[in-house]
Amino acid sequence: MYSLILPCVVALTASAALTAGVRRVALRCSVVDHPDGQRKLHPASTPLWGGIGIFLALLLAVAAAGQDALGAQAGPFALIVATLVVAGFFCVLGAVDDYHNLPSRRKLLLQVIALLPLVALGYHFDHVSLLNRSVALGWLGYPITMAWLIACINAFNLLDGSDALAATVGLLASVVVAVVALAMGHGGVAVMAAALAGATAGFLVHNRPPARIFLGDSGSMVIGLVVGILSAEAAMTPKGDLVVAFPLVLMCLPLLDSLLALGRRKLTGRPFDAPDREHIHHRLSERGMGPWQVLATITGLFAVTGAAATAAILSGHKALGWTAALTLVVWLVRARWFGHHEWELGCGVLRRWGHRLEGRVKTRLVGQLRLGKPSRDDICSPSRNHRSNETVTGTKRSGVLEDKGSGPVLCFVPGTPKPGSGRGSKNEEGSSQRKAA
Repeated sequence: MYSLILPCVVALTASAALTAGVRRVALRCSVVDHPDGQRKLHPASTPLWGGIGIFLALLLAVAAAGQDALGAQAGPFALIVATLVVAGFFCVLGAVDDYHNLPSRRKLLLQVIALLPLVALGYHFDHVSLLNRSVALGWLGYPITMAWLIACINAFNLLDGSDALAATVGLLASVVVAVVALAMGHGGVAVMAAALAGATAGFLVHNRPPARIFLGDSGSMVIGLVVGILSAEAAMTPKGDLVVAFPLVLMCLPLLDSLLALGRRKLTGRPFDAPDREHIHHRLSERGMGPWQVLATITGLFAVTGAAATAAILSGHKALGWTAALTLVVWLVRARWFGHHEWELGCGVLRRWGHRLEGRVKTRLVGQLRLGKPSRDDICSPSRNHRSNETVTGTKRSGVLEDKGSGPVLCFVPGTPKPGSGRGSKNEEGSSQRKAA
């Protein structure tokens, strides 16, 4: 336990001190976020680059812990070093984005490029524990690992829209990961998670509502990357299987917010990177909640998923975590706190698809009925009335004789009076006799 307290305290102290200095530098360099009255509703221009202090504090805490605390084996220690190197690149990328506001597509491409060395050096999910069975991923482990890390990075990036929100969620996630990693025997992961918890706690001294400095992309991407890697490593069994229930349930709320944002923009015909005010913190603000209430509400929801994820992996009952996550999502939609708008959009799309499918089926059925109904030409064709080269005469069937060029052909046209019927020759003869009389 002492090995966790030391890096946490060092990171907390360093982060609180470094963030104050970074704030002054950001103001001097005019790296500030200005309110626009639409999406950005903070009362005054606020400096960015808060993630720089977090990353530097994380480095100092890991260095203070030493290699013995991080793990005597070369594998875990190398992973932590690689994580810090990649996190440094993301910190620089985020700092540049805070200053120049990079296009979203270019930033996504740079994220993928930054992760390629980490995955190429061997970090990927090889086996996963799914439904209490070990499943070998093979080559699919590489794209799945990339997708997981990209999802975590951008989930925290999108969540950073309210004072102290992303940092608080990162703090809770780090504490949960440290507890689980310690219980699963991953001491190095627990030390790294404790250091991240201390760094985010020190940053919250300056980021609590009303925030004096924002996390910025330099901090949200670093927190998302480190939480994504550590949560997966903490859930590794002694056999090397990843218990997917833990990281997915833990990150349920941020990932749900990101997935709904992508779906919402797709259904409304907007680009995937189009900004809006429909994230979970925006929805809660629309219900009249202030910054502290929004922070407390989302923190409570995340604490529920964190506790469920912890209980699921430590007790061995994975269904417990899935049930808690699903119940939370359904409750949010039913209570119209979050997700109900996307649900209605999805139902509307399904209804339109159903109407289109119904129209196509009706059109096809009508066409088949029209093809199946005999026309005048079909009824009068010689092929339908000639059998065995016999000439069909009026003695066999009643109808109208037509000459098709090969002889008389009997053709009965619907609506044409039959010979001898009430409208036929006998009635005409009788009427003529009555006239003569």
